[in-house]
Amino acid sequence: MTKQITLITALSLFFFAACTSKPDPVKQIAALEQALASQYTVPRADSLLALYAEMVKNNPDDQANNYRYLVAAAKIQMLNKQDAVSAARNFDTAINQYGKGQNHTEVLGLMLRMWRHYNYKSDLTINKLQPEDVDLLQANIQKNLVWADSSILSMDRQITQSAGIPDKKLVDAFIEASEGFGYILEKDSPLKCSDILMKAAGLAKTANEPNKALQLYNRILSSLPPHPRQPSALFMTGFIFANDLNDLNKAKEIYQEFLQKYPQDPLAESARSELKNLGKTPEQIIQEISK
Repeated sequence: MTKQITLITALSLFFFAACTSKPDPVKQIAALEQALASQYTVPRADSLLALYAEMVKNNPDDQANNYRYLVAAAKIQMLNKQDAVSAARNFDTAINQYGKGQNHTEVLGLMLRMWRHYNYKSDLTINKLQPEDVDLLQANIQKNLVWADSSILSMDRQITQSAGIPDKKLVDAFIEASEGFGYILEKDSPLKCSDILMKAAGLAKTANEPNKALQLYNRILSSLPPHPRQPSALFMTGFIFANDLNDLNKAKEIYQEFLQKYPQDPLAESARSELKNLGKTPEQIIQEISK
């Protein structure tokens, strides 16, 4: 009888412990991440951020997971909660405390986008960044230019390889990261800066965002000293005004400016052709050619 009671007591204690044992935070994180990916809600995001912080605090030597948790937290803070301060500080901790041996491609893409927002003084509560946060953000990008390149190339590759129309979120991310990288490169590497902005502008035009494309081309045109990408940028502004915005007067003005500045440029013949055919329908152009 005593043995039976002892067994029952042991089983009771086992089931009590099982019922009252603390949930596995790793499984909780996985479940919350899946739920958040399915539908973003503030309570889910807050719970996930608290779990990330708890895991990093309780497991200071877990380099790989702490890096992932901090980056994931910063991504939510930056893209969903518009909390630039917390995001910037988590990026810094991830890279400098847990970043050894990690792939920084995604992180640098996000940081470049944040740097773009800082320079544009737009959203992300960016005006709340303290001077030390701004300095750290810029320093971390400068120290990881190779990863910044990798981030731009990775997004470009994904867009190029996508079937059909590229995902708009990816296109917007590429353009924002390119703009941010441009602000980093414009003083010391103006030609590389222009190459990146030219690609972003071309993508913006393809994605039916002509005004964003114009903004990027005009950044190239306003940069000093002048460099080889400026003729192409000027031509494309004329092309957008003519073919995307239907502002023929502005297009004419720009093509004439192009021919005055760059009469020997390879695009000069195209500029003359565009001027000649401004306002004409494709049928009218074909008719004239066939005569």
